[in-house]
Amino acid sequence: MSLTSMPYGKCEFSPANIGLADLRGVDGRSTLWQVMEAFCHKTEGQAARVAFGTTGAIVMIITPGDPNSGHIYLYDGVTQMFAEITFAEKDSFNPSHFDIVMTTYDLHLFLDMSSPEEKKPVSCQWRGQRHHGGARRQLACNSAAA
Repeated sequence: MSLTSMPYGKCEFSPANIGLADLRGVDGRSTLWQVMEAFCHKTEGQAARVAFGTTGAIVMIITPGDPNSGHIYLYDGVTQMFAEITFAEKDSFNPSHFDIVMTTYDLHLFLDMSSPEEKKPVSCQWRGQRHHGGARRQLACNSAAA
């Protein structure tokens, strides 16, 4: 790995097909903490790490008892939808990887914005995608070498 490459390769944000309306006991007035708790119940997972912003959160969910089973999700409070963040060269993570992923891929930039076009990490680009009849945005994070 050189200094100009991403440690886990290209990353993408894919709709998780879970939104605020799918979570029990929360609505548009709920706090991000309450939404994250409801998301954990829905996925039957445990939040190993969480980063909060004013309009969203990024959470690592692990299977209870298996710290190496982590998957990372973005909650967009504006659209009230979750997206899974996947990586080309790594399928699952443990909590110690969270800070590396957040920093290397500039994911913290997605926590405090009202639209993805407002701030974009250098390593990421948005691509339009049609999904279930509606317009969806998909984020592709590429290594700087690409």
